Amino acid sequence: MDLVLNNVSKSFGDHQVLRDIDLEIKKGEIIGLLGKNGAGKTTFLNLIAGLLKPDSGTIKYGELDYSSQLNRTKSKIGYLSERNPLYDEMYVQESLNFVRNLSKSKIESLEQLIDKCELKEVLGKKVSTLSKGYRQRLGLAQSLLHEPELLLLDEPSSGLDPKQQQSFYRIIEERKQNGIIIFSSHILSDIQSTADRILLIDNGIIEKDIDKNSLNKDVAELERFFS
Repeated sequence: MDLVLNNVSKSFGDHQVLRDIDLEIKKGEIIGLLGKNGAGKTTFLNLIAGLLKPDSGTIKYGELDYSSQLNRTKSKIGYLSERNPLYDEMYVQESLNFVRNLSKSKIESLEQLIDKCELKEVLGKKVSTLSKGYRQRLGLAQSLLHEPELLLLDEPSSGLDPKQQQSFYRIIEERKQNGIIIFSSHILSDIQSTADRILLIDNGIIEKDIDKNSLNKDVAELERFFS
């Protein structure tokens, strides 16, 4: 199913964060949201996740309209937010089982997901003792437990070393055929190797919508934007 935003705007008080967003994302696409801190990336993801309501405009996922079928839509979404809320008092295995039951997950192989997210060696550790890298992997695993069609990731590589980043984005690419993936970053190199399309957000609007095939022509301009 496709994700369609039509004339979507969002403000907080007098501050307009997103303005007149028109966008269509097709199944199988990996979208990289690129923008400086405060550009509106997190607000965009929170709208897609159904955590915020737009002030105007519509959001649809396939035939599901967010305004009238939000609960059904949310059941198809996995979201790893930048703050990555975890159950620090639980052990890793306990946390995965808890979220699995909470989401009524029908995932066939939890062990396979644990292996993909490289969590096996920390299953017996308390979540509060995990490094940043393992916390991100656990957050990703939890967001994948119900096998979402729409996967949203806010600054997923934040705090990870280069090896951990490679592993993280490899998992994301493997999920591509399951639906739509949207992830944000303020670092161009994080997005270049993974995204099929790059959406450059600045001052609440999509300044550029760049296809991966034409990325080389726009790299210099994007680098100037972030310099």
